[in-house]
Amino acid sequence: MLLLLLCTHLAWPSKADGSPYPHYPPSSREVRVLDGQWDFAFLPNFDVRNVIDLSTANVTFIRTQTVPSAWDAASGTGLQYVRGTGFYRTSIEVAAAHSAMLHFAACSMFCRIYVDGVLLLNSTLGGFTPFWVRVPASERATRELVVLTDNRFDEKLTPTQFAFYDFYQFGGIIRSVSLHVLPRAAAAFDRVDVLPLASADGSPSGEVNVTIRFLEGTVTPGSKERLRMSWDSGRQEEMSGLVGFDAAIHFARLKVPSGKVWDPKSPKPNLHTLTVFTVAKSGSTSNSDVITVRFGLRTVSVSGRNILINGSPLKLLGFNRHDMYPQLGPSLPISQYVQDLAHLKSLGGNFIRGSHYPQDQRFLDLCDEAGVLVWHEALAWGNDVKTLTDPFFMAAELATVSAMLAASLNNPSVVLWGFFNEGASEHSEATPSYATMAHAFRSRDPTRLVTWASNRREQDKGFEFADVISFNHYPGWYNGGSETVKASWLNDANWVAQHYPDKPFIISETGAGAVAGNHSNKNARWSEEYQAVVDGLDAGTAVNSSLIAGISLWQFTDIKVNHFKNSTSRPGGINNKGVLDRWRRS
Repeated sequence: MLLLLLCTHLAWPSKADGSPYPHYPPSSREVRVLDGQWDFAFLPNFDVRNVIDLSTANVTFIRTQTVPSAWDAASGTGLQYVRGTGFYRTSIEVAAAHSAMLHFAACSMFCRIYVDGVLLLNSTLGGFTPFWVRVPASERATRELVVLTDNRFDEKLTPTQFAFYDFYQFGGIIRSVSLHVLPRAAAAFDRVDVLPLASADGSPSGEVNVTIRFLEGTVTPGSKERLRMSWDSGRQEEMSGLVGFDAAIHFARLKVPSGKVWDPKSPKPNLHTLTVFTVAKSGSTSNSDVITVRFGLRTVSVSGRNILINGSPLKLLGFNRHDMYPQLGPSLPISQYVQDLAHLKSLGGNFIRGSHYPQDQRFLDLCDEAGVLVWHEALAWGNDVKTLTDPFFMAAELATVSAMLAASLNNPSVVLWGFFNEGASEHSEATPSYATMAHAFRSRDPTRLVTWASNRREQDKGFEFADVISFNHYPGWYNGGSETVKASWLNDANWVAQHYPDKPFIISETGAGAVAGNHSNKNARWSEEYQAVVDGLDAGTAVNSSLIAGISLWQFTDIKVNHFKNSTSRPGGINNKGVLDRWRRS
């Protein structure tokens, strides 16, 4: 297998409590994690489109299912790789007359949320997108929560997911669920966004723009809200501001006290926290809402052929990585994330492309601590012009972008926003969709770079809207023998330099397949030896060429694909291009 060689190998913190940011101090809203055993029922032929009323669904809960998990991932359950509808049920406690919010880190693929039999939300944003659900106040303290999950493909219910995607798409409540009981008679936070600003030389200035976003209905546009802020758990400073029509207060160019740069080359990159308190008119913070976010003072920019981190060139070297493990599907424990990042660092890597969907916030928080840079991507794969120009598909994609920005804007590890992997970008009809997606990211976050992985390469008609040009290409595997690898990539790099001299070039996918344990002294295809040759040539070309700003090899581990792809290109229904097997063995 492959070893990526950098000048130094970096250590990183191995301890993490697993609770993703933002945090809510105990004096704030009451937050309960709902993970554990829920009642469960599976209906293989449920009419999910037409049966909306839960009372007519005839669901009998006869078993339990762990939350989070994918109900179709484990063998021995009778449900592995089966498609249909899974119902979950549990009870929640909300003090009488209090409103609450439910947070789903991910629910796959289509989900409906019911409380006390009342439908509160249809989630059509894809199985990896986080979302919130408002729970209305009630005189009842004990409430019944039922979640419908359906893993069947439907262009209306799952508009961003299709059966032809080259990775298995599981069903269930696949990431954590939490209940937030909100304080009464107080403004309540939606989130706090912190964007670091750059100095004239491109390095972090130590100043940040801060946006305090409130839950709609808890503040009045035009009203003046009193707040207290504390940097890194230090002295509380009173602030106030007018609430805009976006239910937010904006503070520009705030100086971070004793600010330190987040440097991915550091063994322990510096991270800062900001805690914000609501303050009553009396000046009291009792019964107030409190939120703590974490961020890093880090800038991202481009200069010619280089991507600059904190004003200095840094080559991105790493892998594409899926959230997937045998028997677990996409529901990984934090210990696996820690192990994966440690393995990446041991290979000399500093970069992960999160293919091909929004990543778990726990993983991104660990990347912040490890100094691993991330390409964070909206869910899509190989979509044609008809899909890319479909208003329903685009509405779901744009909603996914909004959810990604809301969840991950403060993560300094995220340096690239991505979308539309291997889409039909050679067609001019699709170009407006690329422009729309790029604008959606930039309009909310002008501090990061926008790109997409194009396998149309020189025929792509949308590159004017990208900050970085990224190619998916497999010389030595799908395109010629190993002797073609170096020349092919240098030809692509030269083309980008000539046509887009101000846009760096990344190899976003490349590599070769190998069946684990298959060896050949003649470097035969599907052998580990041939894979090592091709991957080594890919990586070596990227490392040694000043025209290439980075590479993410395909891929970190082997992955499961849909069972009908059990063919010569996906032996055993597995994409075998991982430098590690599905169990992370080399």
